[in-house]
Formats: sequence, structure tokens, C-alpha cells
Amino acid sequence: MVLLAAVQNGMDGLALLGALAVAVSLFYYLTIVRVMYFEKSAEAPIETNLRTRVLLIVFSAGLLVLGIWQAPFYHFARQAAASLF
Repeated sequence: MVLLAAVQNGMDGLALLGALAVAVSLFYYLTIVRVMYFEKSAEAPIETNLRTRVLLIVFSAGLLVLGIWQAPFYHFARQAAASLF
């Protein structure tokens, strides 16, 4: 939409530069995805104990909750910041 708006306003050079940037970033990020999922690793998997696995699961779940259900945490942080002033 941004590139389309640039073309509609006569900024063809900017739209071309933006399209080039999009192409470069797609190549870069899709290369990362290809390496992560489609190429075999030369290294052995990292061995972890039960405590580390539990902590990873707990912190990942907390991050997921904060990402999806953020309104109560936002209001709490806002009230805490307001109490400082």
C-alpha cells in the first residue's frame, strides 16, 4: 500500500527503491527460513536437563500470554508510571 501510494503521488523513484528493498529483505529472510528448516545441521542438538526445559516452557508461555493478552499488564504499568509523578 505504501508503494502504491508513492506511485500514485508521482514518486516512482521512491517506489522503485522500496520495491528493491522489499526484494532484498525477502531474499535475506527466506534464506534464514530455508537454512533453519530445510538444511541438515552439522552440529549435534543441544542437550538440556529437565530444569532448563521447564524454564523454557514457562518463560515461553509467559511471553505468549503477554503478547496476546496485554491490556491488563499495560494498564498496570500505566498506573505504576502515573504514581511516580
